[in-house]
Amino acid sequence: MLETPPRDRQGYILPGLAKLYIEGGAHEVSDIVKKHLTNCGIKTTKDRKGPGIRKVAVAGFHSLRHSTVSLLREAGAPLSVTMSIVGHSSLATHDTYTHTNIAAMRQAMNTMPSILPGSASVKALPSGLQATREEKISALVKRLNEKNWKTVKKELIAALN
Repeated sequence: MLETPPRDRQGYILPGLAKLYIEGGAHEVSDIVKKHLTNCGIKTTKDRKGPGIRKVAVAGFHSLRHSTVSLLREAGAPLSVTMSIVGHSSLATHDTYTHTNIAAMRQAMNTMPSILPGSASVKALPSGLQATREEKISALVKRLNEKNWKTVKKELIAALN
């Protein structure tokens, strides 16, 4: 893999965009990204409800930061590396940029052998409790979707404790 030696690392990665940002303002770069997303068929705004209220952005330059953090975390990048790449110094800030999709949550749940039938810890439970716990966890995982994931996550944690 090619890498710029540390002694040669200076200036901006994209000097043209940096100049545009510095001289024209952040909106100049944001407008370029917004135009590109729109040309790709991505809706960048949505109407707010109510008279006289302007449209609100749903995708733009800042979305790239959210996507980068989420994709790096899903790929298993260490937290410290992800935070360093995007320049976050606080975990609280970093957490607001991390969005977990349903597939990743399901995959994570499938890695928990202690709750699967036939595993040592499940066998160690009394038979009545075993069925109840397995059924509850299975039902929760099946219910999981984009809208209820926070609630289901809490219920799964409670069921596992």
